Amino acid sequence: RNLHYRPPSGFWGDAEWYDLQLERRLPLVVPMLREVVCALPPLGAGRVADVLCGSGRAALEIRKAYPRCELWLLDADADRLAAAEARVAEPTHIMRTAISRKAETLPGAPYDAATLVLAIRHAVSPAPHYAEKHGLPPAPADLREAYRAVLAAVFCSLAPGGTAVIGDHCEHGHPGVFELCKILEEVGFEHVDVAWRDRDYYVIAGAAPPEDPEPSWMHGIDSGVEEQATPRTWMRSLAS
Repeated sequence: RNLHYRPPSGFWGDAEWYDLQLERRLPLVVPMLREVVCALPPLGAGRVADVLCGSGRAALEIRKAYPRCELWLLDADADRLAAAEARVAEPTHIMRTAISRKAETLPGAPYDAATLVLAIRHAVSPAPHYAEKHGLPPAPADLREAYRAVLAAVFCSLAPGGTAVIGDHCEHGHPGVFELCKILEEVGFEHVDVAWRDRDYYVIAGAAPPEDPEPSWMHGIDSGVEEQATPRTWMRSLAS
């Protein structure tokens, strides 16, 4: 089981094994992490959420580049959070939490930036070992709509002008790079673009509008018409 390359081989549910094997089995993760950090704007002392932070590899690279930023590390796995806390220098805030597809915002919001590194696929469709361990719901029938829900929550968690950066790899049945960019635009992100691509790995970034976190074009032209669907009203309808 330990000698094959990709899941379901190996012991991906074990935090220490995962941390040891990640770069060996997925070597493109190393340049992808660099590109995630380079896709971020200057962070200064801003608030940054590392969503499904795992053992803190992305957070560590962010900390190296921006030592004054305030990092919020979000994950459902206590062992991986403990590894991240030990790895990443303060100021950090540790939050043990799953990312719900029905949540309106991320815990601890608002943020100046949010990173999702090897995270968005697992937030939408948790691996079996991870879902069983943490009692997470199974993958939904409509994956695209689930991506839209998670990314709408990220959008609604950003301060005006905040940035979201996604670093991941393509997976069969999940939205590809182009489709993911379209979903980001649908939920309100602006300036969406591919920052880096190497084979099936990619980094995509987008920004919340600088003033109105729900762009005016999402409200409709006629103020007398019924309220138009925005990320927040759409998320509230999911939760009801």
